[in-house]
Order: sequence, then C-alpha cells, then structure tokens
Amino acid sequence: MITSHSFSDVMSIDDQTMTLEETKIVNEELLSDFSTKQNENETTIDTHQKQTMTGIDFDLIPDYLCQTNQSFKRKVHSILPSTMNLEDLRAIAILIHKIFSIEIIYSLWIVYRKSGMGELQSTFQTNQIGTKVWPKDVRSRIKTSQIQYIDDDDDACLTLVNSCLHDLNTKNNQYRRELIVKTSRLPGYNRSIEHIIEKFVQQRLHSLRIEIDQEIALVQYYYTDQILKRTYLDQKPNENQMEIMERLCKLKCDQDMTKYEVILLKEKISIHLASHPFERESIAQSPLINSIRDTKVREQVYKQYKNTAEQARIKMMTIYMECAEGQKQQCQTQYDIEMKEAYKIQRDLPSDQQLTKLMWNLIEQRLTNISARIECIYKFKTRLFHLQSTIH
Repeated sequence: MITSHSFSDVMSIDDQTMTLEETKIVNEELLSDFSTKQNENETTIDTHQKQTMTGIDFDLIPDYLCQTNQSFKRKVHSILPSTMNLEDLRAIAILIHKIFSIEIIYSLWIVYRKSGMGELQSTFQTNQIGTKVWPKDVRSRIKTSQIQYIDDDDDACLTLVNSCLHDLNTKNNQYRRELIVKTSRLPGYNRSIEHIIEKFVQQRLHSLRIEIDQEIALVQYYYTDQILKRTYLDQKPNENQMEIMERLCKLKCDQDMTKYEVILLKEKISIHLASHPFERESIAQSPLINSIRDTKVREQVYKQYKNTAEQARIKMMTIYMECAEGQKQQCQTQYDIEMKEAYKIQRDLPSDQQLTKLMWNLIEQRLTNISARIECIYKFKTRLFHLQSTIH
C-alpha cells in the first residue's frame, strides 16, 4: 500500500524489498561508489541513458491514464468528491503508477546485482560457490553505455547496475514525496479513494509484473547454466567433448521449444476461434450478397458463403498445427538419435578419451536446466496471452 510507506514516512525501495543486511551492503557500496567516483564519472550515464538502461521512462504517462482514455474516469467517477476534480486524481494515479513501476523494475535490478556478485543460489550442487555471472542483459547494456572506458568487466557491470539502482531509488523517493504533498493538499482525499486508485493501477501493471517475474526467473536459469558450464570446463574437456555438450544442449533447446510452441499454438487457435466468430469478421460483410434483393435467396447464399469461409479458416488453422507438430516431431527424433549416438560413440572410444561420469552428470544437469527454463518461458507466455485476451 502506498499509504503505509509514504504518508507515515518516506521509505526507500531498499527497505521494502530487501533484508536489513542486504540493504546495508547495497547502500554502503552505492554511497561509496557515488562519493568516491561521482566527480570522475558524473558524465558516465546521462538522464536519457538511465531511462533507457533501467527499462522505465520516468516522464512517460501510460496510455490508460491519458486524458483521451476514459477508463480512469469511469473508474473514479462514482467516488469523485465535489471538493476535487478528475485531473487531481489523475495526477495522483500517475505518481502511484510510477512508484509501483519502479518497485517492479527495481526487483529485477536487485537480482541482476546478486547474479553479478555471486549471491544467487544455483539449483544444482556444484563446487562453484560465489561465482559471479553478469546477466546477458547487463552486458549488452554496457556496450551502449558510456562506461566502456572501465577496463575491468566486473567493475563496468557493477558500476552500471549500482548507477541504475541508485537512480531508481532516488526517483522512487522523489515520487513518494510528491505524492505526500499532493494528497495532503487535496480536501476530501481519503484512504478509500487511494485504495481504489491503487487497485486500478495494479491491475494495469499486471502484465509488467508478469514480464519482470519472467526476467527474474530467466536470470536464475542463466546463472545456473553458466555455473554448470564453468564446472564442465574445469574438467578440461577436449574439443570433441565440448562439441558433444554444446550440440546436445542446442538440440534439447530446439526439442523443448517446439514442444511448447505446439501447446501454445493450440491454445491460441482455440481462443481465437471462440472470440472471433464469423459474423464479427470483416469478410462476413459481402456487398455482392447484400445487393441480392430476394431475402430468401440472400440468406441462402450467405449461409453457403459463411460455411465455405469457416471451413477455409479451420483448414488453415489445421495446416498451422500440422506444420508445428511436424517440426516438433522432427526435433524430438533428432534429439533422441543424437543422444543415442553420443552414448554409442563414447563407449567405443578409449577410456582416456571418454566423457567421465561427472561430465555426463553435468551435461544432464544442463539439459534439465534448459528444459526448466523453456517451460518457464512458455508458462509466462501463456499467462500473458490469457491476460491480453481478457483485456481485449
């Protein structure tokens, strides 16, 4: 609730989403970083870049809160006191939207930092304790930032993440102070009104929460994958052993992706057909059929026309499914063949060239992690699809 955090006192996001120990560590490092390096790095990331880096445009007003969108007006119209106008409440809703959005985005950047500092827990047991793995998303942002002058890769990533966390935290506190000022000066504003606005905003941010939850999960899967890969490399595999691991991982990825694409496609087709009856399609209106004057003949022709069009649509959907199913089966077969072949080849090799038991175990763990990651992706895709279908 906004009230509990802002009306009584202004709290930072650190205090709300992290343990006290984590808060202390982050704050100390942030303060140290920004006090000792601010002068030399003050042009490191400009305001526009920070908005791009953090994934949130602080100046953007969301569509659902624009004056041209009537959804907010309809929501608060019944509880709008005579002492305030709609635009006052809209301004409050925009601030609440920014605060909630920042908190959601902030949770992702905290995980970025934990991964890069080696503070995430791998789901598999390895000897790689406290290993630093900077997510690909952070590394890609480094390339487009102005901090490439930092030679050490870890330092560059940490500087970027700390800068974004600091900026998000600063903006969060700023918007909370603005919210206190606006609401305290607005006669008739009370907790009931605030609760309605908060709930309205939270509903509109549900898709963002799903997306960020997915990103957080993917960071964890990537972290685990890199830990397993590094542990495998510690075994000093030869070129052939590296190729086997990479080949099987790629085929496993293809196999699971096509499997879940078929499942998702079935759901999409089912929902599309149910939510798009022929009568609502643009093709349903035929000027030629409508020009037939005889009512009985016009209805008969329209019925034949509708039946033909619906059969064509079902046939097209069937072709989509057959193609997807075919690709799925092909990837499944190829993976099974390659796996059996890998085992056979290894048995025929001299013992000193075979994959060790530990190597096989690491490969199997990577394959399991890949399956879990792809299943996670498609679960989130399904959630988003159903959410969007409900909204529209």
